[in-house]
Amino acid sequence: MTNFFKKHKLLILSLSLIFLLTACRRITDNNSQVLEQYILRLDTPFSVAWKDGLFTALFVYPISLVVNFLATIDFIGAGGSIIITTVIYNALLTKSQIKQQMMTQKQSLIQPELARINAKYEGKTDQQSTIRKNQEIQAIYEKHGINPFASILPLFIQMPFMFAMYGAIQRSYNIINGDFFGVRLSELASNAINFPNAWAYLLIFGLMVVTNFAAFKIPQYLTNKKKKEEGIKDKKYAQDKNAPNPEATLNTTMMFMLLLTSAISWIWPIGMSLYWAVGSICRIAQSYYIYKYHSMKN
Repeated sequence: MTNFFKKHKLLILSLSLIFLLTACRRITDNNSQVLEQYILRLDTPFSVAWKDGLFTALFVYPISLVVNFLATIDFIGAGGSIIITTVIYNALLTKSQIKQQMMTQKQSLIQPELARINAKYEGKTDQQSTIRKNQEIQAIYEKHGINPFASILPLFIQMPFMFAMYGAIQRSYNIINGDFFGVRLSELASNAINFPNAWAYLLIFGLMVVTNFAAFKIPQYLTNKKKKEEGIKDKKYAQDKNAPNPEATLNTTMMFMLLLTSAISWIWPIGMSLYWAVGSICRIAQSYYIYKYHSMKN
């Protein structure tokens, strides 16, 4: 367990920030309803958002304007506004997200070579060995055109929007008072289980869980399929039997994120689950685009 936390410090830090930013100030009453002074309307002036904080003014407020405006259009509505906003966001970040996935695929290809180097220098802690080891690893990255930080940067680009989307859905007037085929988007999944139409809330929650899982597994499946189609074989090198299996580590990370996201989404507005599900579908579409039009040999 200790090794897991060491290897996934960035992931755990990112998810911890979600809790911190959403729990550091209470903006709801005892019934989980947003207090009047924190509700953002289409006519809320920027000065009010600015007084609420820099993050609200620069991130939450602009998204709330878009969401509130789209929700006023009859054929779009509150649920449609969340869907459209999410699709637009993913479209704007498509280039960086595709680059992130491509780097992740390439990193999976070089894992056997990295394992060979780690095995070669196992137990050697002197300065010269450490320098040579780092040089060999860097040479592999350069050979395959891999930037280790390229798969991390999009995460930091996406996180402010994710926090802002949470705030906008939670605080936008037309979302709080809107619905999606009879599902009140401001309700929590945990509160809705006793509603007559509880099945509809559970359907959205379940869709979020399933699409989130699929967004993790499908890229992995398509990567392996692409390897076979392009005749790419994983190189097998002698390595320490106790060395972690990269694929097993990735799967563990996936399950950890899925369980944690599901637990959080049980106690956040169902509109956020709708946003997360649509975002996962967009990532799946991006994975198929990469599989269809990008080669792993490049």
